[in-house]
Amino acid sequence: MGGAYLTHYRKLKKLIGDNQLYISADLDDKFSLLRDKHNEIYKINEREAAYSHDHPDQIERSSQLNNSLYSATYELYEDFRKQLKNDVKKLRSRIDLDKV
Repeated sequence: MGGAYLTHYRKLKKLIGDNQLYISADLDDKFSLLRDKHNEIYKINEREAAYSHDHPDQIERSSQLNNSLYSATYELYEDFRKQLKNDVKKLRSRIDLDKV
């Protein structure tokens, strides 16, 4: 699960970066919190992975580190997702108002 989350996060980070001008301030704030926590945990995990480089269960340990990243940032990701839904809802209602 953690590996898929890491891949998804990287794609999301690029998407947000490429579309910075088109997102709400609230969404940007939510993503900033997520990004900061992600970076904090990722750096800790990278250091730990470096220390366990020669460990026989390196693949298992890498999976555990990725899962810990997912667990540590899940709530922030959900907050981001909820804000994104709210922003889309606002945009749709604005589009509906403009049609009238």
